[in-house]
Amino acid sequence: MASPLTLNDDRLLPPDPGTRGIARRIYATTRELPIISPHGHVPPRWIARDEHFGNPARLLITPDHYINRVLHANGVELSELGVGRGEEMTEADNRRAFRLLCEHWTDLNGTAMRYWLTDQLVGIFGVRVRPAAETADAIYDTIAARLDEPGFRPRRLMDAFRIRFLATTDDPCDDLGMHAEIAADEEFSARHRVVPTFRPDRYLEPARPDWNELVDALARYGADVGGDIPLALEATRALGPLLNAYGNHPGLHLVLFTLDEDVYSREFAPLAAWYRSVHLGVPWWFVDAPESIMRFKRGVTEMAGFSRISGMVDDTRAFCSIPARHDMSRRLDAAHLADLVATHRLDEDEAIEQAGALVVDNQVRIFKLDR
Repeated sequence: MASPLTLNDDRLLPPDPGTRGIARRIYATTRELPIISPHGHVPPRWIARDEHFGNPARLLITPDHYINRVLHANGVELSELGVGRGEEMTEADNRRAFRLLCEHWTDLNGTAMRYWLTDQLVGIFGVRVRPAAETADAIYDTIAARLDEPGFRPRRLMDAFRIRFLATTDDPCDDLGMHAEIAADEEFSARHRVVPTFRPDRYLEPARPDWNELVDALARYGADVGGDIPLALEATRALGPLLNAYGNHPGLHLVLFTLDEDVYSREFAPLAAWYRSVHLGVPWWFVDAPESIMRFKRGVTEMAGFSRISGMVDDTRAFCSIPARHDMSRRLDAAHLADLVATHRLDEDEAIEQAGALVVDNQVRIFKLDR
């Protein structure tokens, strides 16, 4: 008999009963708040055309390089997951990709990816059995059946997920036609604001004539497949000339991100605690597990406070992981704030107010979304 897959409502909340009770009350005030997503990678075409998501592998595996990197490290080729393939995946290919995920389910134990996937499988798709080789096809069929329902198109899911603001990733040469189609639907646009993001990554390359050939030879799969590796970073001296000249100028607005976790507490937080232009971008890549997120929260708020923190940035291509990631952040906000209440550093009403600010107010203010 297959093992059950469950979703405990106290997940990520403190184990101490007294502190957990405080966290429950804080989390209850933010649980149903709208999602503000100022940085992500959802294709605008999905929303403009309200496209069918296709199949479980295309939705949950192929676009999620966090999952891909773990499977790759455990012997799965990226091409088997649909990454970098020139031809369309067949139904057999997609089932094979999903079966590989289920076969490697235990390789995700302890990772943030296991948390997000469980949240999606149970909370969104109604899966009740634990992924494994013998349950893979049944789970695939369950998800595929839900995707065929009218309520599982992108626009209906934006309603269900309470996504108020969503920034997509767009090429600088894009004509923004898909965004024009979205904006033309006044009823939808009144509920959901979808905006483009200028992303010139592919053009920031050396101008040598053989650059493309060299990169093609080096990268079999291209960028954004989970191969980002953090390096040690020095920020204070590097930003010194800019901040010394304009760090307190009302016209400069900086939200700083980095892959180097230590930099947040060692350099970014002190900078944000002094310069009016500097804010702390909440990291997701490589600072995405509950433990690392809590290290971030504790490491920066003791110096810079909560007002300098941008709020949750989900940074995802996997559409159905958006609510799971934002919910994860809200639960950890509640756990962190509950600790401050339990140690008498904040009153509970202050913690509740602060939790709401982290979910909505900070993002709107720091990313200037009200303009």
